[in-house]
Amino acid sequence: MKIQKKRRQSFDLLQAQKQHAAGNLFDAEIIYKKILERDHNQPDALHLLGVLAHQLNDPKKAIKLISRALTLRPDFSEAFNNLGNAYIDIKLFKKAIESYNSALKIKKDYQIAQNNLANAFFQFGNHLNKKGRYEEAKINYVESLKIKPNNSEANYNLGVTFSNLEKYDEAEKSYRASILINPNHAEPYSNLGNVLVKLKKNSEAIESYKKAVLIKSDYAEAYLNMGIAYRNAGDLHQAKASYEKALAIRPDFEEVWNNLKYAVKVLQSQGQIDKISLDRKAEITADFAFLQFYLDSFKPHNAESSFRKAMSALPLVSDQTIRINSKHSIDRDKKPPQRMVSLLHFGRSGTGLLHSLVDNHPEITTLPSIFLSGYFNKGVWEKLSADGWENIPNHFVTEFAVLFDTRNSAPIPGRFGEDRVNIGEKEGMITLGEKRNEHLEIDTEKFCKKAKSILSRMETVNPMSFFRVIHDLIEETDNKKLCFYHIHNPDHYAHANYLRYVKNSKILMMIREPLDSCQSWLRSSINNNYSDCIFKIMTMLYDIDQVAFRFGDARGLRLEDLKTEPKKTLNKLCEWLEINESPNLFQMTAQGKKWWGDPSSPSYSGKHSMSAFGKKSNKQSNRSILSQKDKFILKTLFYPFSVRFGYQVENKKIFKKNLCQIRPMIENILDFETNFSKQMSIETHDFKQQEAYQLFHIGLLERWRVLNELEEYPNMLEPLKI
Repeated sequence: MKIQKKRRQSFDLLQAQKQHAAGNLFDAEIIYKKILERDHNQPDALHLLGVLAHQLNDPKKAIKLISRALTLRPDFSEAFNNLGNAYIDIKLFKKAIESYNSALKIKKDYQIAQNNLANAFFQFGNHLNKKGRYEEAKINYVESLKIKPNNSEANYNLGVTFSNLEKYDEAEKSYRASILINPNHAEPYSNLGNVLVKLKKNSEAIESYKKAVLIKSDYAEAYLNMGIAYRNAGDLHQAKASYEKALAIRPDFEEVWNNLKYAVKVLQSQGQIDKISLDRKAEITADFAFLQFYLDSFKPHNAESSFRKAMSALPLVSDQTIRINSKHSIDRDKKPPQRMVSLLHFGRSGTGLLHSLVDNHPEITTLPSIFLSGYFNKGVWEKLSADGWENIPNHFVTEFAVLFDTRNSAPIPGRFGEDRVNIGEKEGMITLGEKRNEHLEIDTEKFCKKAKSILSRMETVNPMSFFRVIHDLIEETDNKKLCFYHIHNPDHYAHANYLRYVKNSKILMMIREPLDSCQSWLRSSINNNYSDCIFKIMTMLYDIDQVAFRFGDARGLRLEDLKTEPKKTLNKLCEWLEINESPNLFQMTAQGKKWWGDPSSPSYSGKHSMSAFGKKSNKQSNRSILSQKDKFILKTLFYPFSVRFGYQVENKKIFKKNLCQIRPMIENILDFETNFSKQMSIETHDFKQQEAYQLFHIGLLERWRVLNELEEYPNMLEPLKI
């Protein structure tokens, strides 16, 4: 009887395997289960039923069945191999690796398990890479390549990991190994080019990019990076041509537009090109209109026409408006506030301080910090509204996660290239309250539910109406008169997008003595980031004279007045904002919780709260940042602004003399630039050939020309009279 039973079991197992191999999984499953009904501990049936479960996308069931088989037959190498496969599917890579190693201990020449082990290390490396755990990822790729050294993709991904670790020499070797194995893969050539740029081998990088686009002609990223390599090599014509090719492929490629505008400005200023002509698909975009405005913005008093053209090139309000088709529109009396004021910075001028003072005012609705400063950025509304109005709140919670938990380190929208990671901590929003142990948190489920309820009663929704819904919900009040929006330092697109929704808005810029503000802002980058330094100086020189000031009632509030005469200053601010005074204006808070100040400020202390008012100054710590010569140049260029805001006594005779004196200085390298040239081990002549250097000096010269012609900046905002 036992012999017959074994024969029957073997026959059934053979039939099941035939059905299994033929793809008749359900028939095979029936037979496996019949075998197990007769013998619950039949390891082959348990193993193969587990394999079948894995094929039917149930890896957890597969693991359970195969593990049972292995308890019955511990030397079952095939079962260990298939157990590893199931673990891979649920991303338990360490267990998968253990399983494959167990299979190989039993059967050393088991080639399938060997290949799977290499794949497990490879997949684990990919998983760790995505999580930013680059050192661990590197270890796994290296283990994978020990088994299968000719894996082009593993070599490529190892190169990516080395790049992330800023180990560019090792990255170069890995990319070259990948190319040697598979010379028909475009990505390794492109990434090799990126590494060669980091290693300052721009000519080699250009050749590598050329090979990438030869393989993949629509490789926009490679054309962009080729342009950057040409720029670094000093060939702006070829850089411009590469950017144009990238835009012909991807007309909405933001990074390309950002690089193209700089190259075009330098070439135009040198008289090497006149008008810019691009592929038709690129020329009909809003980006093209904003490129034209950027070129004109160096003479802001003549740029209003191009700013209006750029504004009109934005996506139509009608296209950004979603019809909800509700039978009942929202009660007009409960609508969020209509009057708005936007807050702009001027270097390091105390916008965070002012924001904290108005935070808890009973007539003002405002959200903490600069969390929403990128709300009107290009593409943000498209992301939020991609799946219809019902999903706008959910997408908003994802895109602006830090607003709902200030401990969340996920990036939020900001200016291109700006670091917006971990912004809650950077802005001092996780050490709130009297004991510095509080943070801000909003229940996302409740927010989404309430937001959908409000939206369902609105006829339509667009970026601005949803912006107001956000404020109304988070502030949880219907009676506030004014929305105070800390837009901070918007790019041209975001500012224009905001202004076209808010007619005759109030614009408030926090002001501080220009050299103090500038040097304080430069402190974090003066020793390590030339591009950041010149961006900050240019931003301040041009922000005092922007076209946007013509689109509303623009005023400047001096930080010095707020510090030394708070009651008088805040009284005047309330008059201008058309709100009542409140005792809350004299407390630094964020959503009503005590705010201890900006952690990046020199005055910030881990033990004591920053003082909102008083005469304490950071002038002493700013003195050594710029030389006397550099400060003289900037002081002269800031002269009309300084006079208007009471930082300098008007003396046009001396001003004109100083203006003549700085003209040749502007054409030569500044002292802080000489320091950078030495730090970067670049000869002065070569340093002056850099696009960034040339762009900076074009900016200085354009400011000089306006002052030489008009003796003032025509678009300057007015002081808030105290």
